[in-house]
Amino acid sequence: MQILLYTITQMRISLLTFIIPIFIFSQENPTIIRYWNNIEFLHNSSKYDRFSFELSSRFINDESDYSNYIFDFSYSKKHNKNISFTIGVRNSHENYNLSSDVRNRVYFDLNTRSSINKKSLIRTRVKYQSQIKNNFFLSKDLVQPTRKFRYKIVFEKRCNGLPRIYSFFEPFYKIGFGFEKYRIGLGLKFDIFDKHSFNLSFMSQKHIDDISSNFVAVRTKLSFSL
Repeated sequence: MQILLYTITQMRISLLTFIIPIFIFSQENPTIIRYWNNIEFLHNSSKYDRFSFELSSRFINDESDYSNYIFDFSYSKKHNKNISFTIGVRNSHENYNLSSDVRNRVYFDLNTRSSINKKSLIRTRVKYQSQIKNNFFLSKDLVQPTRKFRYKIVFEKRCNGLPRIYSFFEPFYKIGFGFEKYRIGLGLKFDIFDKHSFNLSFMSQKHIDDISSNFVAVRTKLSFSL
């Protein structure tokens, strides 16, 4: 019975890995491509405590007047090797057509991991976030906070001599309105000298009601452990 369940799980992960690229590139408007670049600095103050500071920049192809810069600081507490908690703050500056939006976010995460075998694992993240949008920097015209729940599940597989491959799915639930959108993607993670890493992933974001907001993103992330 255990062998059968193991085989079915492996088949599901392999099937998901092949299906995801089809979703990514089956966009209604495949010419809209976004480029998300991240650099992250990690510091483990103890076996159970970790601090993270992340800088991000986002651009859209063929739209030179668009840019988005993000600053993120978080603290994670490990409960055990499979469960951890994270609290963080994020500041985002989005510029488009001579207008500017400043967004401030607070978030809380519950993170879990479970091993399927020595080379495969499943990671999940349940996130609650509250965000305030300010249309103009230093303006007092603040809108009401937007609150969301997000659930992310990641299937990761390690191959000998090759980078780790992972796929993920993440729906967004806007409190008071319902499901807003979802993300699905496929990526590679390269380990650099054991302590550092580089991620390259391709993601599709689809909105439930606003098809015009759908897009594909190419994402990179360079992580340094200090």
